Amino acid sequence: MSGLVYYALDATRKQQFVKIGFTTNLKNRMVAVRELTTSGQVPIVLAVEEGDLAVEGERHRQFAD
Repeated sequence: MSGLVYYALDATRKQQFVKIGFTTNLKNRMVAVRELTTSGQVPIVLAVEEGDLAVEGERHRQFAD
């Protein structure tokens, strides 16, 4: 399935982090992520690229600590 791999800044925690995820509907995904945060803030989307779950997995491995 083709969609978008997104990189979103979650600044709601003491230590900020970038969430890497996959979606076929970015607007709906950001609303869903906002509902999971305690602050209710929408994460800041830093970048998106066309891709699929395999690309998302590659990016997680690429940027792993």
